[in-house]
Amino acid sequence: MYVQFEYLASHVLQRFLWLIGIYVATIIILKIRFHSDTSILEATTNGPSFEMIKAGQLYLPIFWILLLVLPTFIIGDSFNQIHQRLFSQIKSQRFTKNQVGLINLSFLVLLVLGYMGVVQITMILVDLTSLGFTGFLKHNLIEYYLTFNFILFMSLLSLLILQQLCGWIAKIRVFK
Repeated sequence: MYVQFEYLASHVLQRFLWLIGIYVATIIILKIRFHSDTSILEATTNGPSFEMIKAGQLYLPIFWILLLVLPTFIIGDSFNQIHQRLFSQIKSQRFTKNQVGLINLSFLVLLVLGYMGVVQITMILVDLTSLGFTGFLKHNLIEYYLTFNFILFMSLLSLLILQQLCGWIAKIRVFK
């Protein structure tokens, strides 16, 4: 398990840092563009309000595209490369296919939790600096963030599992 984690961490870490940097820059740019009394979470999840449309401040909700697509770029084909490169070591340690699958699933969960942690900490810090603590509480953002975390976790985990399953099915079709 340690060999798998070490290889995955070295393979994914650089992509993780670069893509998180892109995401953090996007959050900061979006916050600069919005009014100071609007929460970044409300503005990005609800889209442009009627008042913003009347004022001519239209924007595309690229937030959701970045939020849901970046983890698929971060993971990429890392698990296939792990199996190709470390298969003999994994086999020699007598791991079953079920154990390897559970280890890979735990890596996906850890990656999603790390990604969500960085995203949520960035959004909370941006909201706290622009709204202040009383504005943060006044907008009832704690409840919004908890709901957003649950939806985001389930969405990202299902997308990454689907990505890995599609890669596995494509690999099977190539060998037939």
